[in-house]
Amino acid sequence: AVWLYRRMPARWVCDAGEEVREAHMPHMRTHGRAAGIGCAAAAVVLIFKDMSSGAFLSAATAFGILGLIALAAAAQCDIQYQIIPDQTSIFILAAGLLRAVFSTVPPSLDALSENIAGAAAGFFTMLFCAVLSRLLCGRDGIGMGDVKLFGACGAAVGIDQIFYLILIASLAGAIFSAL
Repeated sequence: AVWLYRRMPARWVCDAGEEVREAHMPHMRTHGRAAGIGCAAAAVVLIFKDMSSGAFLSAATAFGILGLIALAAAAQCDIQYQIIPDQTSIFILAAGLLRAVFSTVPPSLDALSENIAGAAAGFFTMLFCAVLSRLLCGRDGIGMGDVKLFGACGAAVGIDQIFYLILIASLAGAIFSAL
């Protein structure tokens, strides 16, 4: 994750139409360790889960780890610039759908449809929260980057886990903002 974050093009941390500023570059090249540690811990969990089922590193786990790396890079960008790059959300979406395809042998359309439903549930739940936040507070409490990211994460975890993910992310965000 640190490697990806440090090599991410600076234009990825700019809003649409914003000029790439040289101020983005030093941070892009020197930060990213915290996201990398979280990513490594999650990757270890995925590998151990895979090993418990008799495999060492399946294609589904490999795509899951790639998605985690992109998620860690997106988290680092969000922490530093309050921007979640669309490119990382698209990568997580693709990795999640490929993970679903390779999670069963032979590949099953049922697993893929559950992950597509997870993407829709994550996206529309967070879109509802963003609109509600805008109406109640008069300002953006949840940005569209968060909405797209939760849609992509829904594709990675599926419909049965997306609401747990939203709960865990909300609690982690509350703890992080309290510190």
